[in-house]
Amino acid sequence: MASNLTVKVHPVVYMTIVDSYLRRQRPTKAGQPANDKAMGTLMGFYEKDAVTNCFAIPFSELRDDLEIDDSFNQQMIQMLKRAAPTEQPVGWYEYFYVANYSF
Repeated sequence: MASNLTVKVHPVVYMTIVDSYLRRQRPTKAGQPANDKAMGTLMGFYEKDAVTNCFAIPFSELRDDLEIDDSFNQQMIQMLKRAAPTEQPVGWYEYFYVANYSF
């Protein structure tokens, strides 16, 4: 059964996601690969089907394992709840570069 879900996304969310990708971790040593990913938490309202804010989460990637900084994530959620008490985490985003693939 297909679901027709419409979610309203505030424009600041799009800009924050792009900004987090542009500020992603750069290589610190010669020969070290660049991190081509950005990820974060989406904040908003389930009952209004709206995403109103988001923030990037620091993470590290070793081989195929991804480790997020959960304490940073929880601190940011609590800080944003002080500014907007009814806003809640509604999801996450991951942004990464995909090379030219042909199928």
